[in-house]
Amino acid sequence: MRWGSSHLALIRAASDPLARWISIGGTVDGWTLKGIERDFIVVKRASREVQIPILQKQAPQSAGTAD
Repeated sequence: MRWGSSHLALIRAASDPLARWISIGGTVDGWTLKGIERDFIVVKRASREVQIPILQKQAPQSAGTAD
C-alpha cells in the first residue's frame, strides 16, 4: 500500500495474533522489511535475506442467480 510517499505492508508474524502495517525499515519478529514489490516483500535478519510472496485475497465468487 502507498500512503503518500511511504510504502507499507500488512504483515502478521506467526507469533502475533494480529497483522500490523510496517513501513520499509520497520521490524517484525526480528526481521527488517527491506523492500515491497508487486508480488513479494523482502525481509532481512543478520545476513539472511528472504522474499515472501504477497497473498492476494480475492473476492468470493458469487453464486449464480436462478431466473
